[in-house]
Amino acid sequence: MVDEKSTAFARTLAGQGIGAADALHLAVAEIGGCDILLTTDEKFVRRARALNPLPRIAVENPTRWVLENMEHGA
Repeated sequence: MVDEKSTAFARTLAGQGIGAADALHLAVAEIGGCDILLTTDEKFVRRARALNPLPRIAVENPTRWVLENMEHGA
């Protein structure tokens, strides 16, 4: 749900180089309690991993995430 809290968090993320739409997606997912946000946008994945502080939610490429989790028996 997009609300004032998620919008404010998205602005903070955007200030660290995350694009506006990606920042909002990440903010809503983080505040909503998601564990992972899957995206094929490698630039977004790299930028999310460079955030300070790191978000609680993992931002991963879906193909890589599936392959890694298959290898670990998850």
